[in-house]
Amino acid sequence: MNIYKTTIFRDAASVVGLSAGEIAQHEADVIDFDTNFKASAKLAGGIALPESKAILFQDWTALKTIFTNPSDLFYVEVNTDRYEIYFNVSPSASVGSYGQISVGITATEIVPANPDRIALIITVKDNVEVFLGLDDGVTTENGTQYKQDDVLEIDQVNLYIGAIFGIVASGSADVRFMEI
Repeated sequence: MNIYKTTIFRDAASVVGLSAGEIAQHEADVIDFDTNFKASAKLAGGIALPESKAILFQDWTALKTIFTNPSDLFYVEVNTDRYEIYFNVSPSASVGSYGQISVGITATEIVPANPDRIALIITVKDNVEVFLGLDDGVTTENGTQYKQDDVLEIDQVNLYIGAIFGIVASGSADVRFMEI
């Protein structure tokens, strides 16, 4: 079982170190949670987490992509300044997948979000620079650059369960993936 957790700061402006964009995102997340999810989520007085279980920290936007029913959420109101939101999933038996994706000049989804992901490898096979990102807003300016035979490896140490997108400056690139 994986336990996903995120924190939404209710008074983000008072949190030291948050950028203006992060403050705005937290303010929007509070409104979204209060309006669309809080009534269905379960208020918990405190959640005891077994030490042997992984806690995978996700931002609210990412967490919303992996649950289908708001009543599966648990939340804690910590003082009056933040929500701590939890979601449990018991992964199904791992079924691997692999394939080839042609990445072009518009953002292309290489792998979709997968809450049961255990590991993922992405490699660029062509002699073309591919820029990877976490959403369809990836560009050659903001994406992380991968060249031929470069490999992105995701595992339990650096687990990311969201989608991964790619884009090239011109033409197309052969990108391969394997996921379990």
